[in-house]
Amino acid sequence: MSSNEVSGTDQAPTLSYMLFLHRHKLRSRAKQFAKELSLTQSKLYITDTLISDTKKQLYQHRGLNNVGILNRERLFCNYLKRKINKMLAWKEMSSEQRMQMKQAALVIRKAMESQSNEEENSAKRQKLDDGSVFMKTEKVQLSKLDHSC
Repeated sequence: MSSNEVSGTDQAPTLSYMLFLHRHKLRSRAKQFAKELSLTQSKLYITDTLISDTKKQLYQHRGLNNVGILNRERLFCNYLKRKINKMLAWKEMSSEQRMQMKQAALVIRKAMESQSNEEENSAKRQKLDDGSVFMKTEKVQLSKLDHSC
């Protein structure tokens, strides 16, 4: 059900009404695909509306600080469009394709974790080779002995 069907007119819905719908959808706990897609679409509409409002203000006041805001809003808008496209593509995939995607993501995640573990271990080895860790522990132990006497 689109927002135009709810209001019964062919006019674009107002920003406040779209925010109301967005909050209402957030309150519902069901995690169905259609609701998530609808939420993302309402976020996209709100962001597009904010972009157009920011553009109007930018042309009226010619403020440079609005350019940064506008760029961030555009980036978020592009992110939402990509998310919607991915959701629709995921919906049209067969269950076998979805399983292959999940397995590929799991392999990539494990490879990234092992790579980060290797980097951490090499950093620890480097510290041990420098002797900096041992010097610090020796200093702490010596200072504890000095204070105990």
